[in-house]
Parts: sequence; structure tokens; C-alpha cells
Amino acid sequence: FEGWGETFGAELAAAKKAVAPKASWKPREVADHFIAVMEGSLLMARAKEDPGIVGRNVRHFREYLKGLCGK
Repeated sequence: FEGWGETFGAELAAAKKAVAPKASWKPREVADHFIAVMEGSLLMARAKEDPGIVGRNVRHFREYLKGLCGK
């Protein structure tokens, strides 16, 4: 998780700098949140035998991220 968080956090930092430099959120914390969303989604998908859960939660996270960026 650490490597994934570092990599995604760096990508989010670059995106934040480009589109929402004054936003108060911390890229690494948002990256960790995404990891939690993904891991939880995978567990739910297996438990409920519904792989569509993953895609739906990724779409929700995308909307959440847009909100953080003021889009």
C-alpha cells in the first residue's frame, strides 16, 4: 500500500498544482482514501458476487475528486 500511495499521491499532487493549487486537501491523504475505497470495493464485490461494485465506487470517487478540485 505504501508504494501505491506514494505513486498515486505524487500524481494527485501534480494534478492539484495544475487545477486547484489553493485547495486545502492533502494529496497523500486522498491517495490513501482511494486505496481504502478500492480495497473495500474489492472485498464487497467478492462478498456480494457483484464485480460492478468496483466500477461504481471508482465513478463515485472520481466525482468526489472533482469536488475537491472545484469542478
